[in-house]
This record gives sequence, structure tokens and C-alpha cells, in this order.
Amino acid sequence: MPRSKGTDAVPKVGPRLVTKSVREKSPQPAPISHDQIAFRAYELFLQEGGGDEVAHWLRAERELVEAQIPVPVRKVGGARAKG
Repeated sequence: MPRSKGTDAVPKVGPRLVTKSVREKSPQPAPISHDQIAFRAYELFLQEGGGDEVAHWLRAERELVEAQIPVPVRKVGGARAKG
């Protein structure tokens, strides 16, 4: 049985609208440079009057990394305690 070329045979489809899912990305902090760590480690060395250079380096690196991590803000309020 041959197909008819009427409007019922093939539905007309317009061009597809392609949408892109967009997620808001939190801005990535810039990587910490060797010079930044070295400078902070030197500051720690001066503050402590000497000491272990590796410990100063690791502490400096940790402090700089922690300074880049955003701390979530907690909302305070709502129900009050009975008292």
C-alpha cells in the first residue's frame, strides 16, 4: 500500500532549539605561587627567630591555601530558645 503525501503522513517539525545547560561556577582561586609560599615562610622564620625551614614552608603553604577557601556563612535566627 503506497503512502499518501497528505499532511497526515509526516508531521512537520521545525528546527530544533538546542539549549545548553549553564551552571554557575564559583570562581576558582588563582594557584598559589612558589614565591608566595617562600615569602610567607620567610615571614614565619623572622617571627620565630629561626627554626625548621620545612615546617615554615608547610605552615606557609597551609595558611595560604586556607585563606583561599571560602567559609560558608550560617544564617542565625529563626526560633528562639525558651527560657
